[in-house]
Parts: sequence; structure tokens; C-alpha cells
Amino acid sequence: MTAEGRGCHEPTIVELTDGRLFCLLRNTNRRQYQSVSDDGGVHWSKPKPTVLTSPEAPALVKRIPTTGDLLVLWNNVASKSNWPRTPLSAAVSTDEGKTWKHVRDVANRSDYDAAYPSVTFAGDEALVAYYSRSTAWKRDTELHLRIFKIEQFYA
Repeated sequence: MTAEGRGCHEPTIVELTDGRLFCLLRNTNRRQYQSVSDDGGVHWSKPKPTVLTSPEAPALVKRIPTTGDLLVLWNNVASKSNWPRTPLSAAVSTDEGKTWKHVRDVANRSDYDAAYPSVTFAGDEALVAYYSRSTAWKRDTELHLRIFKIEQFYA
């Protein structure tokens, strides 16, 4: 998939309720881009920018099992480079990725990046894991697990 700059890569994909596939992609254009497939991933629409400001860092999109809505985790900051990767934010889409609301930070330490999120749903909770590291470029990396009540993503 192509876009200006370095193109689009590191996709995150979720199946929509109508069977299409919805994809978010990282790139160097200060936003997450989206693409849709109507044929199970054989062909994709041309990537287009979303409202989700982002450095060149991957997002994660998952369906919340208890509500059926989409949850996105991404670095909510406009940057044409890979950094900064803070804050790590969450938003919910109740309309299959057309709009995103209830934006909240999951991690926001200005001196630490937080990226490559993962989420596992267990009952009424979301287990969010991600890595962080000092923005001073030390080699040490921290792994974090934060547990949220799903209702917190709607507050």
C-alpha cells in the first residue's frame, strides 16, 4: 500500500460487522492511514488519512467483545518522524471506524516513549500491554501491563 513519504506499513486489521476488513497503517504523514478490503484482504482501497494524529508508529485496533465497538490504541501526537511516541492513547469507534471518540491517555510520561500496544479482553476488563523507554535513548526497556475496566474507555 502506498502513500507519500515512506509509504504505509505495519498494519493492524479488524473485521467489520459487514465482513469487510478495516486496516490502520503507520506512515510519515503525521496521521494513521486507513484502508478497507471487500474481498478478504486480496485487494485494498488506496490508503487515506484518518483523524488520528500519529508519528511513524504502529497503532492497534481491536473489537471490544462486550460492546461490539472498535478500540484503537496509538501514539496521539503529530510528528513526521518515529518520535515522540507519547502519549499512548485510546479511542472508541461506535460506527466501525468512521469516527473516534472518548480519547484518553493510557500512558503519558513526557520523558518516556510508550508504543507497540497489545490488548487482551477478559470479561469486563481490557489488559493493555506496551513497552516504554527513556527518551534519553537508554537501552533499557520497560514492559507495562495496565488493566482497565472496559467502561473506562467510554468515560
